[in-house]
Amino acid sequence: MNEIQKPIFLMLVALTWSCFAKAELRYGRSCDAHIPFDIPVDRSMAEVSRLHFIAKFPRSSGDFLFTNRSSKPVVSVLAVVELRDQQGQYMFNMLFHAFKFKAYRRDSSPSSPEYQAQEAIQFDQPVMPGAKETRSMSSSSFVADCPTSAHASFVQIQFGDGSVFEHSDADARRQPVVMDASTMDFRQAPFSPPFEVVATLEIDALGRPSVADAGFASDDFIRWLEARVEKWEFAPA
Repeated sequence: MNEIQKPIFLMLVALTWSCFAKAELRYGRSCDAHIPFDIPVDRSMAEVSRLHFIAKFPRSSGDFLFTNRSSKPVVSVLAVVELRDQQGQYMFNMLFHAFKFKAYRRDSSPSSPEYQAQEAIQFDQPVMPGAKETRSMSSSSFVADCPTSAHASFVQIQFGDGSVFEHSDADARRQPVVMDASTMDFRQAPFSPPFEVVATLEIDALGRPSVADAGFASDDFIRWLEARVEKWEFAPA
């Protein structure tokens, strides 16, 4: 089995004697724009509006209007939304999941988009034919540049009669998701607070992290960091 390495950026900040990890960079840009958003679904089934994308440290979020164009009630919508730059290059993704609790079928495998969509929205009732719903999604990723378009590389729509529409792009991109990142103990750290470093972790196909780069940090620091992040848990991409 080939183990594909996926990078994830990590900023470690030690202010007193505690540490927290963030999957973003402090000096990202603030964004507030309506950008084109497309989903690989026939318009006779469903439509989405432009995405209102907002980035303000430390999170990014997006609002959009979902319209059920089918003749059946929609009980679940799950999507992996890729944000792209002016050249159409992938930047990062956001996961959207909304459902009617008593009607949808759940995929609980750690690598599934559904499992990784930790902030799911519950419908009060199914989205009826012709109905429109304003929905939102958010991410702990923070942009260095503002995206100019959005594309759903994975879409799953479940209907009230039990039928399911699902599409996944052949080149769809996924990001590793942090499941458990413990607070660090600094009592044996090779430095003294205040301290700041940006590190890059690589996550393999089994969700195991390793330190790929830590800038100008010392070898002692890298060994100290590796011993701690190897205990963290990730859902693989």
